[in-house]
Amino acid sequence: MSFITMIIIAKVFGKELFGDFSYAITVGGYCITIANCGLERTLIRDLVHFPKRFDEYASASILLRGSMLTLALVGIFGVNALVAEENQLRFGGILIVLTMGIKAFNLAAIYDAWDNMKRSAVYLLSERSLYFICIWTFILFFEESLSITAISIFMFISVILGLSLQYRWALPQLNLRMDQKANLLAVVMLKKNLWVWSAIIATLSFGGLSKIVLKHISGSGELGEYSVAWLVVLLGMILITQVGRVGNPRIARIVKPGVSPTRRIRFLLQYTALSAMAGTVIGLPAIFFSTQIMQIFPPEYASAASSMRILGFYVIAIGIGQVATQYLVAVRKERVYFIIVFLTGGLSVVLFYLLIPQWMATGAALAVLLAHGTAIFLNWIVMIRHLLFSNEEIQV
Repeated sequence: MSFITMIIIAKVFGKELFGDFSYAITVGGYCITIANCGLERTLIRDLVHFPKRFDEYASASILLRGSMLTLALVGIFGVNALVAEENQLRFGGILIVLTMGIKAFNLAAIYDAWDNMKRSAVYLLSERSLYFICIWTFILFFEESLSITAISIFMFISVILGLSLQYRWALPQLNLRMDQKANLLAVVMLKKNLWVWSAIIATLSFGGLSKIVLKHISGSGELGEYSVAWLVVLLGMILITQVGRVGNPRIARIVKPGVSPTRRIRFLLQYTALSAMAGTVIGLPAIFFSTQIMQIFPPEYASAASSMRILGFYVIAIGIGQVATQYLVAVRKERVYFIIVFLTGGLSVVLFYLLIPQWMATGAALAVLLAHGTAIFLNWIVMIRHLLFSNEEIQV
């Protein structure tokens, strides 16, 4: 449904306006990443490993995300006021950034730790359903009035609904205490998460930064074409992320002391096959049928087929790479993870400025695949080495 909706939005907006819409979503991605402070990768581990301190970690995580969201919004809106006028976010874009930042307060990790993913999925479905109902009502009856501002309002209302449902059920189960003890634990979590948080921000240099650089070098129109091709990545991530939500708590458990290496390896092979399959389901059609897929869009988007073909390979790589990333976090190899992502993130920046001026959107897609693919390969090397040669008990 999300994929189809984005197709319709791209058709209605045209590539220039769709490029501006994608730009706002990209900046919002930075906002939620900064606000999350790496907790989307590490909180589930802490909740599983320290069940007696469940409420403490839940309280501290909310405090930490609130503090970081405030800093993120101040920084983003400050920079927005300083950039060239043609690249500034307008009201609709600003509301999108704010809404995506608020999504950092979701309780997905807590529901996952409770093994209550079904309830969490229902709440997410309710949120997305409201958003799609609003969007499609506008498309069917007020298509000419559809704008970035209208979409941002629908997004804001639906996110508030989703969070309200999550907190309404979860709060009676939790004993949240926003006291000095929670503040101190939040500081500890920030320090512990520094490496993985920095790595996640650096990871945005693969996808998010490619769009920002492309907009500044080639303009909104070229970004609009690239964003249409990027829909393949978004669709793939929907499947890959759902597989990851199931696998992440299990990785946290499988690396605990007392689990045999053979059992760990067997689980990781099965998990990798499932995650790779999720990426392949979306990636293969993008590789072999990109030209046919682009016929869905107006002719102005036709040149995005080459970018989509490259991004099909990228989606498959993401599915395979998810396993190694979660494993390194689970065994507390955050520093190694950060070093890999930081170095390959730097590589991506170099590739953007080398390839985008020559091949524009296609160059951006190729740079993302090469840089992130290198990071995924190195993560796997580290994971395999740890599995085969580490004689140390995994500390939790």
